[in-house]
Amino acid sequence: MGRMALSPWDTRRDDSIAGMAVRLLEDAPSTFVLVGVSMGGDVALEVVRRAPGRVAGLALLRTSARPDSTEQLASRACQSDLVTMPKGRQPRSRMPR
Repeated sequence: MGRMALSPWDTRRDDSIAGMAVRLLEDAPSTFVLVGVSMGGDVALEVVRRAPGRVAGLALLRTSARPDSTEQLASRACQSDLVTMPKGRQPRSRMPR
């Protein structure tokens, strides 16, 4: 049996799911088992889409393979706006649920 390595992936270095998948594939061995947790599931599915022959196994935990609903898309857009908004200008109200 080959060597086993567990590598948590830093998702903060890229600005898109596709960018994360590309970087992961650049750094990964020729074949590997992939585990995606939460947003990592989106990255894992993009990796499989780009290089299915390299992924020997896939586990998706606390994530969904379904596209985001209209409400989820609105929430993500609101979160993105809040992150890019200058400090002190963020509204006190909560994001849509």
